[in-house]
Amino acid sequence: MSHLASELDQRLHQLDPRTAAHVERVIREVLALTESVPVAVDGGTSPEGLLTLADAAEPMGVLSNREIDASVYGQ
Repeated sequence: MSHLASELDQRLHQLDPRTAAHVERVIREVLALTESVPVAVDGGTSPEGLLTLADAAEPMGVLSNREIDASVYGQ
């Protein structure tokens, strides 16, 4: 395991579960941003192309307004 991964794992274990979940979500979003996104041949108008674009826009899935507010404002 890399030094960064060890440090992150240690820090996550020190945080309360709610904060750890928020940090984990952010890390997973960063990882998702580093993945290459295939380009749809038809410009994204097919159902598969639209789903690919939706996955790129929302790498962690669809969030409710409440979840977004909780992530942004810590509520």
